[in-house]
Amino acid sequence: MTKSERIESTRLLLEPLTLEQGNAFSRGDRDAQSWAPDFPTDGDLRQAHILANNPERAVSSVNVWGSYTLIEKLTGLCIGGIGFKGLPDSAGAVEIGYGICTSRQRQGFITEAAARLCELARVEGALTVIAETDAANIASQRVLEKCGFAQFSKEPASIWWRFEL
Repeated sequence: MTKSERIESTRLLLEPLTLEQGNAFSRGDRDAQSWAPDFPTDGDLRQAHILANNPERAVSSVNVWGSYTLIEKLTGLCIGGIGFKGLPDSAGAVEIGYGICTSRQRQGFITEAAARLCELARVEGALTVIAETDAANIASQRVLEKCGFAQFSKEPASIWWRFEL
């Protein structure tokens, strides 16, 4: 994998979330948008809000540590989002988060996207990728297990996961 603004996997394109897209999400502007009918998710709206308030976090040729939209190659529709929650810390750990619209759940899209994002993190010099899941979100936990993550902390409401690169 080389540094690029677009990441490709077998069935997906991971494209940087732009401020313009985020604004369209927030407005609910479906005109001329290539979105799945149940997109954007609540998580996508949160990422749009974060980007609107922190435009320096946008993905660029010099900054890969932001948010990406998930484009289904077969349909060309935006179906979810994935991204880094910030820069790697002093120990080389970076946190990821993800979500997908209901109509595309349980089809392996997030597992595919998370694996590519972990590869990007490795290429960019991160040493560890971490993620948090709700304790009740078994599907998200399975995604992380399939990508090679292991639990390292458990609280009543959430589980923390780690993948050593």
